[in-house]
Amino acid sequence: TFIFSDVDGNVFGGQQNDSIYLHDFAIRGTPANHAAAIKFHECSYITIERLDVRLGNSWGIQLESPKNCIIQNCKVGGGAMTVGRHAIELNRASYTQILDNYLYSDGTNQTGAGFESYAEPANANFASGAASGSFPSKFNIIRGNNIFNTATGMFIVGDSSSIIEGNTITNVRRDGIALIGTSSGLGAAFARVSSCIVSGNTITNSNYGIYIYVS
Repeated sequence: TFIFSDVDGNVFGGQQNDSIYLHDFAIRGTPANHAAAIKFHECSYITIERLDVRLGNSWGIQLESPKNCIIQNCKVGGGAMTVGRHAIELNRASYTQILDNYLYSDGTNQTGAGFESYAEPANANFASGAASGSFPSKFNIIRGNNIFNTATGMFIVGDSSSIIEGNTITNVRRDGIALIGTSSGLGAAFARVSSCIVSGNTITNSNYGIYIYVS
């Protein structure tokens, strides 16, 4: 199945979704205004696998507050991946697995990451009425991914007890893996990096291999 979209919005998406299985199709196009190929809010038990997503400068797959979700064996990337737009982005994720994906950019002067995980709860609008900070990033697994030619390989802000292992990151302009923590703003307690395991990753041709910053 091949899907082409130039609409001003997400190709697939929803809010408070559970138990969805997306697999074995391709998405192409150049949607505008911060759209994504796939975007779900407050989702759980969503599995996305064997997709081929190429969407110019937009996000590939973006999950907000996912729990017990899996993204695996996908090819996600495309153009310049400009500011804030990444191949795969998780916000406030827990118990979610990112496995064996190929994340790339074929542009130049990229600013986006192959994979980003962000713990910012401060400005979140939850359809469920949950309080800000109800979805800290924790217990995620990022394993076996191949990231090529992005600005940063993995950009992780605030996470606890997650595993980042066996990933291959090549030809990135900035950091292979950036782990960012802060003690102020960004929901404070939810934006610290703690008890994570970073093991067995291969990083070549980057500014820093692993960059750790705490403010």
